[in-house]
Amino acid sequence: MPGIEEKTEALVLLLSGVSDRKLRAASLEGKLSGMGMEEIASILKIASLKPTSPRVLEDIFRSHKWIARYRVKKALVCNPYCPPSIAVHLLKLLLLSDLREITKFEDLHPAVKEAAHQLLAERCGKVD
Repeated sequence: MPGIEEKTEALVLLLSGVSDRKLRAASLEGKLSGMGMEEIASILKIASLKPTSPRVLEDIFRSHKWIARYRVKKALVCNPYCPPSIAVHLLKLLLLSDLREITKFEDLHPAVKEAAHQLLAERCGKVD
């Protein structure tokens, strides 16, 4: 019987090939529904996978159920495959300590890193 790791990887491969957003979201929801803590762990794993499909990450962002969780927000922002517009939007919701950490990441999109630096400066009162 496949474990959570194998199920999650198979789900990402499946969803990456689906072009319709509603179908991907319904599949993601349906495959993970009712798994409880395993569901959350799977979403965090998918949000953290490198490489992964930006479309799947966008579907996670659009899910009210999953984006409500802080760890999912942070995982999306920290994933270089997350569309920059989504990552920049989510930066505003992160803790100061996480913003500091994110400014040090080398593999993020330049727009995400710049937005993190600006937000950090604003919150620390050092606006240039």
